[in-house]
Amino acid sequence: MQELRPPGQIRVSVIIPTLNEENAIRRCLDALCALDFPQPSFEVIIVDNGSSDETLRIAESYRDRLNLRLIQQKGVYISALRNLGASQARGDFLFFLDADCLAPREWLADGIRHLAEANHDLVGGHYEIPPDSTWIARIWHEDREAGKLGEVTFLPGGDLIIRREAFARLHGFDASLQTNEDCEFCRRARADGLKVWAVRQLRVIHLGAPQTLGGFFRMHRWHGIHVLLVFLRNLPKLHNLVPLAFAGYILGWLLAAAAGLFAALRTGEMRWFAIALLAPMVPMLLISLRRCLRRGRMQETVPLTALYLLYGAARAAALLDLRNFGARSAAAHSPLPRERRAKQRFALRLPIVITAVGGEIHAVTHDVSSGGVFFYADDWPLEDSVVEFNMLMPPELTLSESTGAVCRGKVVRTEAGTNGRRGIAARIENYQLT
Repeated sequence: MQELRPPGQIRVSVIIPTLNEENAIRRCLDALCALDFPQPSFEVIIVDNGSSDETLRIAESYRDRLNLRLIQQKGVYISALRNLGASQARGDFLFFLDADCLAPREWLADGIRHLAEANHDLVGGHYEIPPDSTWIARIWHEDREAGKLGEVTFLPGGDLIIRREAFARLHGFDASLQTNEDCEFCRRARADGLKVWAVRQLRVIHLGAPQTLGGFFRMHRWHGIHVLLVFLRNLPKLHNLVPLAFAGYILGWLLAAAAGLFAALRTGEMRWFAIALLAPMVPMLLISLRRCLRRGRMQETVPLTALYLLYGAARAAALLDLRNFGARSAAAHSPLPRERRAKQRFALRLPIVITAVGGEIHAVTHDVSSGGVFFYADDWPLEDSVVEFNMLMPPELTLSESTGAVCRGKVVRTEAGTNGRRGIAARIENYQLT
């Protein structure tokens, strides 16, 4: 890989999205302070979504211990926060970390080393759980997470490592997705020919692993909100078919149980309720028994069955969430008027044409919808200077004809690019639609 900046400068950017993380952010940053990696060679970018607690104050206190930058962007999803952090990153390697996760000491060095291996384009790990976890977290982790090593279909967004150039080529996370954004991102990466690898040494400890049944239900309901939306967007492809089918199965079971209870109350025959309640549980019990026997933990069959049923109920509740049927705009601050934002969620996947003094060039954008662009040109000013350019959005981006904007922006980053060209990242400060 071509070296983009002199040795000793920033090589790695750790990107942490936050929202009211006062209970976890200190431990997260303490773990980063303890990394076995040269401090001048990595930066920590915290992108906050409008925290109202002590998150920002705690983070500020680490400025003398970490190369730390704080960025605030309210009213967007976590995917947009990660994209914004990536657009401001100076490192060649992007390490995405959640605020309630603890990175191991060799996390940065191991991540760079594994990316250097053949066919390792996107690496990370599925979460570890705290050592004092309850049976809920422990059994679920052993069944669903512990064995996920080697080439995998996806990695969680809270422990995901990729080269910046590859992230730019994929145009970042889908900023319109509230959840399921990491699965969708990894799916696009694999479709682009990238290999996704889970590595044991890269696993981080997830302090937010649910330890109670209520927390377990709430987390999986939350994670399932946009699973249906991703499925509907990608038809006729069948992305997320298996989790949707399972959620539908549990939803049908719950409806059948309710119908059985109604029939029992009307007829006095409780057998209909018992049949409707118990019959669909048999497949879950057999699946749990088979999986527990593989691990030599037959005594965990009944608890695992209960967790499967609760997981299915949570995903069934998410299936009925209205947010599946209309994702919000890709970002709260858009360079387009409100009436033209309906299809803006596709901005990350479309080419944007930039015209400037030197003629027409093509831009590669991380997140146009939040006011940032990244493109190459033959000659541009240095950082902190102001540039003016015309931005032409394709017809697919708007409700009507192709829309243009005359933009004025501040340069936030310049760097050496491919073929001797220089790259510029600009944050749009104002615009006028054409």
